[in-house]
Amino acid sequence: MDSEAVHTRLQEDLREARKKARIALDRFNAILTETPTGIPYPDGVQHIRAASREHSAAREAVMFALRRLNDFVIHGTIPEDMK
Repeated sequence: MDSEAVHTRLQEDLREARKKARIALDRFNAILTETPTGIPYPDGVQHIRAASREHSAAREAVMFALRRLNDFVIHGTIPEDMK
C-alpha cells in the first residue's frame, strides 16, 4: 500500500469513528431527554449506563484513529495492519 493510500484510509477511519461517536452521543442524549423529570424509569439507569459506555467506547475509537493518523502524518509510521 502506497503512502497516499495509507493516508486516505486513515482519514476514512477517523471520519467513520467520528460518525459513530456522534451517533452514540445522540443516543445518549435521547435517553436523557426521555426522562424529563430527571427521574429515570426502573430500567432507565441501565439504559443510561449502556448508552454512556457506548459513547465512551466510541470516543476511544476516535482517539485511536486520530493517534494512528497523527503517527503516520508526523512520523511516517504505517500501522501494522496496513503493511
